[in-house]
Amino acid sequence: ILGYFGEKFPGNCGQCDNCRESKPIEDWTIEAMKFLSCVARCKERYGISYIIDILRGSKSHKILERGHHKLSTYGIGKDHTVDEWKSLGRSLLHQGLLDRTTDGYGILKLNACSWEVMQRQRQVKIAIAQKRNLDIQTRSLAAEVEMLFDHLRQLRKTIADEQLIPPYMVFPDSTLRAMAQQRPVTLEAFLEISGVGNHKLSRYGERFVSAIRNYCEEQGLSGGSTSP
Repeated sequence: ILGYFGEKFPGNCGQCDNCRESKPIEDWTIEAMKFLSCVARCKERYGISYIIDILRGSKSHKILERGHHKLSTYGIGKDHTVDEWKSLGRSLLHQGLLDRTTDGYGILKLNACSWEVMQRQRQVKIAIAQKRNLDIQTRSLAAEVEMLFDHLRQLRKTIADEQLIPPYMVFPDSTLRAMAQQRPVTLEAFLEISGVGNHKLSRYGERFVSAIRNYCEEQGLSGGSTSP
């Protein structure tokens, strides 16, 4: 509340639930990147609730009418609840990693720190109310796979459009997901992916391997990893 009015309260008040109850801290950098990326793709025109609806794949009339179901961030946040996303949004605002207009509409605006998060130059850690059963490292790896999978789907669509063929004729989703999990950065490793034969290796190998290698370098990931 204080943040909404441009005020800050440093320290522990010892009165509210947040200060009286110790909460575990988790690294939510990947989730923050998704959230901020969605804000950017929506041209910084909406509030927290609308961004969360897009991330969770809502089929509301407004989202469909505005074409936001076609965004690459649509539906990539289904693994988290609305409350969890709201908690992240509030934390980003509180930490100064995101801004919000004070004109009564609460429109989210990116700032310099927002871009640092999206470029992996800054980590985002938040306090959570309850410990999730899913192991933190496993969840993080799963998020990495989904982001690379989406990146490869975009490349597949580009190639399919160039060749005037359906995307599945380039590679089916199952093969793209295997690529995202194993992250092959050599043609030899690429050939070992299920669904990749010599014909598709010669036709698409260079572009996909190059895309995976560049993505890993940009995101600070190692190539050839396998998701559990």
